[in-house]
Amino acid sequence: MTLEVTMRKFLYTLLVGVSSLTSSACVATLHQGYGAPQTYLSVQQKTFVKMRNNCAPFIRIEGIVGTYAEKLPLGQPYTVVLARLPGGGNEGIITVTGFDKDGVYFGSAEKKFSFALNTDRVESWSVDQLKLSNGKGGCPK
Repeated sequence: MTLEVTMRKFLYTLLVGVSSLTSSACVATLHQGYGAPQTYLSVQQKTFVKMRNNCAPFIRIEGIVGTYAEKLPLGQPYTVVLARLPGGGNEGIITVTGFDKDGVYFGSAEKKFSFALNTDRVESWSVDQLKLSNGKGGCPK
């Protein structure tokens, strides 16, 4: 086999592989303005969590991959895309931290969301309660 034939086979295999990957998967990015854009592969199992800050003047939304939103104002909606990682478990966790404009801590909350088998899910979470380490907490009035 000549080098030319080998290179043609290699390029053909590469092109077929790339075209099959792009036809079955694509990278999607969600921009919402309160933090870094969320990028994920569309072939992953995902849970879209539609959130609303009903508690603190500002909240920070975090997950295992980092910070989703840094200063989400009171009353604002935000959608978190939890993507199931290869070899990961069947749950994703979101942590919310509440604070005021001066950075005074109001408390935090955490919630687990499960991934559906072979499909995407949509869940909602209205952040109405924050807890302090002493077991107390709530939303400032």
